[in-house]
Amino acid sequence: MFITEFHYLDKKQGSGANSGNSGGNGGGSNNEWIEFVVPESFDYKRRVALLQYTFNGPGGRLHGGTNQNPFRLDSPSVNIVNDTVITGGWRVVTVDLNGNLQNANPNGWDGIALVVACDESQSVTTVTDFICYGTAVGVPNLALDGLAQGRWRTSK
Repeated sequence: MFITEFHYLDKKQGSGANSGNSGGNGGGSNNEWIEFVVPESFDYKRRVALLQYTFNGPGGRLHGGTNQNPFRLDSPSVNIVNDTVITGGWRVVTVDLNGNLQNANPNGWDGIALVVACDESQSVTTVTDFICYGTAVGVPNLALDGLAQGRWRTSK
């Protein structure tokens, strides 16, 4: 299971240049979505969540810390806009975060961890993908807490 595509700064049609939401605190004017792939029969609505990370720190050293705000796919803050079964027993799912995705700050990174419950009771979870986005170049980012702790970023 992995993230295939995401958008975090796209404006919805009809939004002006100054009506955007920077950092997920505005009125949801951004078209912010994430697409991921799971096995066709996997109960992703109950067993998949997205966890945000923000990288910041003094002296140009950027470290990843979780915002402690997982997006559960059964939450009202998440809108499933695509659920398509594709060849080979896989399912492509696209979710809209309704303007709540953290936007990368200047000279920094933000990230998303794809978190999956390994059992029906959801007592054991793992991170299957951890990606980062933003403008920092050549910075080796590492998640310092949360479920992705100890993982290095994959820049997409």
